[in-house]
Amino acid sequence: RSTLFPYTTLFRSLELKNHGNKLGRFTEVITEATDEMQYFVLFFAILILDQVSKEMIHLNMSLGESNAVLDDIFHITYIRNTGAAFSILNQHTVFLGVFAGIMVVTILVFVFLKRKKVHFMMLTALIMIAAGGTGNVIDRLMRGYVIDFFDFRIFPVFNIADIFVTVGCVFLAVYVLFLDRKKA
Repeated sequence: RSTLFPYTTLFRSLELKNHGNKLGRFTEVITEATDEMQYFVLFFAILILDQVSKEMIHLNMSLGESNAVLDDIFHITYIRNTGAAFSILNQHTVFLGVFAGIMVVTILVFVFLKRKKVHFMMLTALIMIAAGGTGNVIDRLMRGYVIDFFDFRIFPVFNIADIFVTVGCVFLAVYVLFLDRKKA
């Protein structure tokens, strides 16, 4: 099974060389703990990156302010989104927050229960979706809106949480279409 963190391989190699002694058992325990925690480390890293970026925008820009990074191509624009993706269900913040919160909890419980039985790509995809969803749920419930700021001018404005939800969905689709060996 592949892992996200390269030092797990080091612990596994030490375990193979020292099988049967205390160092071997120690590395086995460390390896198991690393495997158990790597997805939750990823979850919190994404969540922190998302929340810090939104807070920086909130503290340093005025609502509606737009700063060109690449003229007519890419701007940092501070907007507040009370709807879902592309402002669907605008003004239904509480419903979206509760629904997304339930979905995030469901995903995290699934990851926790199935982490040893499911392919790492599926788990990584689900963690990305859950972390991005959590970032936007926090905004909805704490602020009443989601802070969006990446503005490519030809696409709705979005944030880091949206990026990870999207990338997670792509990873999940790749897993289902190409890696899942349990075809019906």
